[in-house]
Amino acid sequence: AMKLGAKNEQDEVEKFINANCQEVGKDKWSCPLSGKKFKGPEFVRKHILNKHQDKIDEAKKEVKFILLLENRKTK
Repeated sequence: AMKLGAKNEQDEVEKFINANCQEVGKDKWSCPLSGKKFKGPEFVRKHILNKHQDKIDEAKKEVKFILLLENRKTK
């Protein structure tokens, strides 16, 4: 069972994607990681998953590191 405040890998990936989906106008969205423009947030999401996997992997590593530290504290 996960403790309150513990990070979940998929939740962090979603937070990362949402944080990098910026609305810049009516039906205009942007990926701040690359500066590319898109017609909707679903296209930015797909772009991030396809083109910025390295950044997503970093977010996942961060979660694993935090979970590792939390596991050490409870032992």
